[in-house]
Amino acid sequence: MGFMSPELPDADPATWQTLPRATRLQIVTRHWVEHGFGTPYAAYLLYLFKIGVYIAAPAAIISLTPGLGGLGHIADWWTQPIVYQKVIIFTLLFEVMGFGCGSGPLTGRFLPPVGGFLYWLRPKTIRLPAWPDKVPFTRGDSRTLVDVILYAVVLAGGVWALVSPGHGGPVTGAGDVGLIDPVLVIPTIVALALLGLRDKTIFLAARGEHYWLKLFVFFFPFTDQIAAFKLIMLALWWGAATSKLNHHFPYVVSVMTSNNALLRSRLFNWLKHLLYLDPVNDLRPSWLPKLMAHVGGPPRNSWSPGCWSSSPTAIPGDGSSSGSW
Repeated sequence: MGFMSPELPDADPATWQTLPRATRLQIVTRHWVEHGFGTPYAAYLLYLFKIGVYIAAPAAIISLTPGLGGLGHIADWWTQPIVYQKVIIFTLLFEVMGFGCGSGPLTGRFLPPVGGFLYWLRPKTIRLPAWPDKVPFTRGDSRTLVDVILYAVVLAGGVWALVSPGHGGPVTGAGDVGLIDPVLVIPTIVALALLGLRDKTIFLAARGEHYWLKLFVFFFPFTDQIAAFKLIMLALWWGAATSKLNHHFPYVVSVMTSNNALLRSRLFNWLKHLLYLDPVNDLRPSWLPKLMAHVGGPPRNSWSPGCWSSSPTAIPGDGSSSGSW
């Protein structure tokens, strides 16, 4: 496997389409055991770059908030509550525009490497309404101008809140930047809700159960926001862990481990073979991925309450605030 060239199955491209489907499946699944997706190393650099952008871009944008002090003083203001609020908004925009985890070659998107806004700002692309037989004005599978406008409102509303100054005065013992005026997130809340009824794909892509829900917390008093954010994270973390306590997750673990970016070397082939009952004739998960799947879930369930109940590093008004949460 080269830096730019993928690791392809040993098959003749000229005759590939003539082979029976079962034969083709056998070839690619056996190849996956040792090579996974066969991704060239350059693809991983793209994702490292994307992670860097996800960190640097919001830091640069948030640093422009009046009163924070600029990017050069990030060590002094990164724990301010308004920073976390703006990270939530930036992440929602990052996801709903298609730059999140559903982008790039590892998700089958090559040129262009993103979908998102390239589809959802175009009328007559496919949409998937949530309850077309129950919710009025949502039937149909073709995107209309209304859908495009709602999507544009989500983006514009998010940007509006992201670049807004603080509101309401100091909420911690250090800094007087305040919080985002909750009125500013109303357009995004309403537009994404309506859009989700007409196209649930966009709501899911925006991670609505996470970031959209957190927008409502902006209306709470500051100290209540801390508790609410923790409760949302607890529910998400607990739900994610509990959902993996089933019979099919070991299949996921074995396939994902074969595709692990840190296990690319052939030196790990012996370990990948252990993931399956027979790496040639029976690709059902062995005892190893079953152990990994069912031992990995309970610790997540046990850690979640601990993270939720832990004290913040500072409580406003307790006389010991250092300016952080």
